[in-house]
Amino acid sequence: MEFDSEYLQERVHVVETTDGSQTLSIDGGIEHYHSINGAIAEALHVYIDAGLAPFAGREVNVFEVGFGTGLNAMLAYQFAVCNATKVNYTSVERYPLPLNIVEKFTYPEQVELDREKYFNALHSAPWNSKVELDPCFTLQKVEVDLVEYSPSAEIDVVFFDAFAPDLQPQLWSLQVFERIYKTMNAGGVLVTYSSKGFVKNNLRESGFNVKRLPGPKGKRHMILAQK
Repeated sequence: MEFDSEYLQERVHVVETTDGSQTLSIDGGIEHYHSINGAIAEALHVYIDAGLAPFAGREVNVFEVGFGTGLNAMLAYQFAVCNATKVNYTSVERYPLPLNIVEKFTYPEQVELDREKYFNALHSAPWNSKVELDPCFTLQKVEVDLVEYSPSAEIDVVFFDAFAPDLQPQLWSLQVFERIYKTMNAGGVLVTYSSKGFVKNNLRESGFNVKRLPGPKGKRHMILAQK
C-alpha cells in the first residue's frame, strides 16, 4: 500500500471506534490506523501496559514504528509524567498526517489531558529534530521509510505499529526485525498488535524470544518479543 499527502486528504476519513475514540479509515475500511474496537483501549493495552509500563521509574528509550495519529506518543508522554519516568521517544513515519485531519481527534479530551501540552505539541514539533517537551519526555520524529532507516542503538521498547502485514509485508520482514534487534538493549521488548504466523517467525529468526499475549478487545492475541 502506497499513498502520499494528497491521498491522505482525499481517501482517509475519521471514524469513531467502540470506546468513543477515533481512528482513520483508509479507502472505506481496507485498513485503519487503530482498532475499530477501541483506539485508545488498544494503544493502552498493547503499547503502554505491555511495553512501557514494566520500565516505569527509570530512563527508557522508546522507538515507534508509525507515528500516525500521535496517539501512542501522547499516551507514552502521559505515562512518563505520571510515573516519573524519563522517556526518550523516537518515531518514524513516512507519511505525516495533515494538521487539518489531526485537529479532528479528541484523544486528549477523552483521557483528560491538556490538549496543547500533550497532543498539539507532539504534532507541531519539527520533524527530524530532537525536542524536549517536558523534563520527562523528549521527542524525535523522523520522516522516513522504515525500510531505509537504521534506529539509534540502546533501544529499550519498540512500539511496532505499522500497517497490517498483509498490506505492507516489507515493514514486517526479517531484515527489518534484524536491524531493530541489533540496536536494542538486552532485556528490551518489542510489542505489536499483530500475531500473524510469519511475523512471529521473522521475530524468532531475528533472535527475539517471542511470546503471545492476550490481545485487546476484538483480537485474541498480541505479540511481545524480548531480546
